[in-house]
Amino acid sequence: MTKRRVARMMLAAGTVGLLILPALVYTQVTGRVLNPRLRVTYPDLQTAVNNAGPGDTLLVSGTLSGANAVADLTGFTGRIVAGRGLRGTLDPGTTCPASGAVIDASSRAGAVVISGLKILVPNGCVGVLADADTGTGDGNPLTVQGVLFVGKTATSVFTAIETVDEFGGPFQFLQNTITGQLDPGIDLDGDGANAIEASLFRNRITNTGTGGSGNGINIADIPMGSTVTVQRNLIDGGGTTNGIGTGVDLTGGSTEGVLIERNTIRNFAAGTGVGFAMDDDDEGVVFRRNVVNNNEIGIQVDFSNANPTTFPTITLNNITGSPTTQVGLEYTPNGLTPTNLDATNNFWGASSGPQAADTGFCPEFTNPPTCTTAATANGSGMPVNRNAGGDDCDGAAGGVITCPFRTSPVFPAGA
Repeated sequence: MTKRRVARMMLAAGTVGLLILPALVYTQVTGRVLNPRLRVTYPDLQTAVNNAGPGDTLLVSGTLSGANAVADLTGFTGRIVAGRGLRGTLDPGTTCPASGAVIDASSRAGAVVISGLKILVPNGCVGVLADADTGTGDGNPLTVQGVLFVGKTATSVFTAIETVDEFGGPFQFLQNTITGQLDPGIDLDGDGANAIEASLFRNRITNTGTGGSGNGINIADIPMGSTVTVQRNLIDGGGTTNGIGTGVDLTGGSTEGVLIERNTIRNFAAGTGVGFAMDDDDEGVVFRRNVVNNNEIGIQVDFSNANPTTFPTITLNNITGSPTTQVGLEYTPNGLTPTNLDATNNFWGASSGPQAADTGFCPEFTNPPTCTTAATANGSGMPVNRNAGGDDCDGAAGGVITCPFRTSPVFPAGA
């Protein structure tokens, strides 16, 4: 090897080392929080919050660890965002703070925005909490956007974002990535009496274990006059082993007028898995243009206790999976007043429409026939199941109306 070649190799190695070394050094730098208005840097988030003025922006850089990563936002209004360079990370350790959350926004003094951070959530903990029962921030706006939530360890069971008895808002949970053993991923709870405005938009939620409920999104206690939208979210249950929960669950308390649109809800494929669930406490729900794929039960509607005043709109969805092992829609009608459930204009995974899970024929025969399936023939798509005896479709009282149905996938649909 010539001296010239040796010199070139040493120069190249040195150049690569100079490129790599700053990154290595930077990752080892202790995290910090900068208040640009005050031009002051703090070693922990709580001190930065305590010294902030109304509307201040706090920039988190590097990794804040232990108690330095935890904050109670009492009296705070402003923004907590990731600084330049590597994503600002909050790592409180393996023990959940006494408040039950890494960031407790329950007593925020006004509008708060939390953006761009990475939050490692301990077992049994919440990433960002707004609890109107314990705090004084009732009704103040809260935005959580572009945050990466993961468990502190692979076995950590956690909730990324939770509201408790909140109202007013708006509450905007946008473009977050939530991955881990979920309990659930997002829990939106109103106070059941005062209107709330909330938008859950373009979040990516993935359950990875069976330690928690495995639910993607829970919504409860949403009264009349509220505006709650769930749009363009990708919610993944985790498959045949981990998919034990429900993608979007409204059964935990009454809701009014929730719009669930253009979401992809998939892989809630374990024995208890459900894509979307609602019951008689949920009024005027709109569930449309969603992709509901590979779930043990795609859509579950339970009116066994009573009929809602305003039945749901379930239309223009792509409901697909395994017709031999899974159910596209399960409906439990009210026993005293069995009423048909309208599930028309959906695509059931086959051009011939859905099939009956057990009794009768789907799609139902109509006269004049708006469906091409004969009166005594099933389609080959996802099954429809009336979970209370009687024909699944066939136009019988308490059955599901599927005709007309889509013969090809709906577009646009899904996230």
